[in-house]
Amino acid sequence: MPTIHINLEDKSYNILIGSDIRKEIQKTLQDLEYKKHSIVVITDQNIEKNYKGLLDEIFGITPRFALTPGEANKSMARLEECHEFLINNHIERTSAIFAIGGGVVGDLAGFAAATYLRGIDYYQIPTSLLAMVDSSVGGKTSVNLKSGKNLVGAFYQPKGVFIDTDFLKTLPPQEFISGMAEVIKHALLADKNLFELLETSSVLTAKSPELTAIIEKSCQIKANIIKDDERDKNGKRALLNLGHTFGHAIEQATDYKEYLHGEAVSIGLIMAARLSELLGYIDKSQFIRIKSLIEKYGLPTKLKKSINIAKLNKAIHCDKKTEAGITHFIVLNKIGEAHEDKKVSEKLLHVLWLEIGAED
Repeated sequence: MPTIHINLEDKSYNILIGSDIRKEIQKTLQDLEYKKHSIVVITDQNIEKNYKGLLDEIFGITPRFALTPGEANKSMARLEECHEFLINNHIERTSAIFAIGGGVVGDLAGFAAATYLRGIDYYQIPTSLLAMVDSSVGGKTSVNLKSGKNLVGAFYQPKGVFIDTDFLKTLPPQEFISGMAEVIKHALLADKNLFELLETSSVLTAKSPELTAIIEKSCQIKANIIKDDERDKNGKRALLNLGHTFGHAIEQATDYKEYLHGEAVSIGLIMAARLSELLGYIDKSQFIRIKSLIEKYGLPTKLKKSINIAKLNKAIHCDKKTEAGITHFIVLNKIGEAHEDKKVSEKLLHVLWLEIGAED
């Protein structure tokens, strides 16, 4: 079974990737129970409904808290509900949370773990492609505010991640495609060979035999970056934000209702690639290749309907990557290599927004 080790000294952990890995999860549960740890599950209502039998088999009568699905539920109000759930079930500092779901569940449950009793253990069991290749890896936990996405959170590493690709068999096609935006992002910023593989191979689906290897490659790219910059201090981890400054602004400006995260990121990747071209880092042919791959997976390259540019810029300037009033953008040196750039003028930003369908 593919295993990726996240090397963070005393916070190190493993990511296990495979099909039907319930035995590995059960072994961890047995170890925890042997050590007299209390265990709870935080999931969402879709997972609880669609996988009730599996959850019953693995976790038995372990207390569960099921969130309403959707990005809008990654909020301070839901965080408080998670805390109350932990209190009501007498969870102590030696206890552990198992987060089972997509990125919303993982981010929220992780932040609950980070903040409850000043920190308890948690494990990630991601059920969406996006969560498998991105949000479950690296220990970024958070909730959203009305002013912007992921503005309140903590760096807090899980004790382990279990990626079971069987969950993808029941994932709605649109959600699977959304996850591919993060795979493409990882290829763009750090792996030319992966990008070329995605270009030349058939469109991946949940049944593709090479999917496990693609997930492993994507997770390894993120692991390599995180080990050198766990807490986003030296600029290396910032590379993972390729396309996200734009994408987060689109999500925030539409109240997290119009776009799946990967859909907003795919538009952001188009903008980042176009910005890279306008700044002279990549040429037109590379931009066309990037756009073609995004279109190959049916991901959007323009807004579904126009958004006011002033509203988008306001969201941009509330982004976490703004320092001293200057927003930092990740741009491409070439396919497979990226860097951080602070030279983006308001005029150039305006041009980029107009090109993807925003308006004054």
